[in-house]
Amino acid sequence: MIRARALPRLSSPFRLRASLKRFLPRTLFGRTLVIIVTPVILAQAIATYMFFGRHIDVITWRFARTVAGEISLTVEEMNQGLSPVGRGAVFDRAQRNTGLTYSFDQDAELGSTSTSGLDDSQRALFRAIRASQPYDLTVETAPDDDKELVRMQLPGGVLTVSVPSTRLSNYTTPLFIMSMLGSTLILFAVAIIFMRNQIRPIRRLAVAADRFGTVPAGQ
Repeated sequence: MIRARALPRLSSPFRLRASLKRFLPRTLFGRTLVIIVTPVILAQAIATYMFFGRHIDVITWRFARTVAGEISLTVEEMNQGLSPVGRGAVFDRAQRNTGLTYSFDQDAELGSTSTSGLDDSQRALFRAIRASQPYDLTVETAPDDDKELVRMQLPGGVLTVSVPSTRLSNYTTPLFIMSMLGSTLILFAVAIIFMRNQIRPIRRLAVAADRFGTVPAGQ
């Protein structure tokens, strides 16, 4: 009785290559298109991740520093011992010029100052304010979700500042993503058009060679 010899098991690189072949296009046009388009898409993805991630961090920090500077100016004016009437005038002027809304709770206590759960813009605002002011503070999202509430423990009470979320947001992100997707789709369409024109003569040559191979001998 003849025993069949067991075939050697493929190593990991060969198994990976065999599994990838099942997902790759089988036609010359498809494989050529993958070779051209894949590096371009990878390059755009890497450039987007490296540039845009850094871009968002820088812009968010600048927004936060601007808001923190406006809050610090108001706090310094309050520390000059203003009366309630004078304090209200300062708040009105600040809201009119910066869009930030202020309120002050006399003799109030801030309580917990935990910073857990802050998103990137809130954390940047927290760090920017702490860089210029020595007081304890908290940053949280308002119930209507379109404002950030900054509460700061001052010597005479708690200062609450309502900051519009638009002051801390970077709205160029969707535009950047749309431009990258649009350029990728345009590149993909142009590659398809050019590749069809380049592959067509090769297909005709392959068909002719196949027909030549099937001609009976002696004809």
